[in-house]
Amino acid sequence: MIWRPFIRFVLGLLESAFSGFSVNVVLPENVFSVFNTIFGVIGYFFPIRALLPILVISISLSVLRITISIIRFVKGFIPTMGG
Repeated sequence: MIWRPFIRFVLGLLESAFSGFSVNVVLPENVFSVFNTIFGVIGYFFPIRALLPILVISISLSVLRITISIIRFVKGFIPTMGG
């Protein structure tokens, strides 16, 4: 109740402050070639084909740990199974 005029005042100040700004966002034409170059350099220093087995094992272990913790969490709510 008492805050409504204060909030309207602050919003009016913000509205008047930002009404004068105009923003034009334009992407450069060669933005995708820059990404291609960056990923090419990363691929040169970190060959994904050589690291793929390590990444797959690491991700599968993480997914397994998350799955086991979810199963234990759900199992804790079942009265006959215990936690």
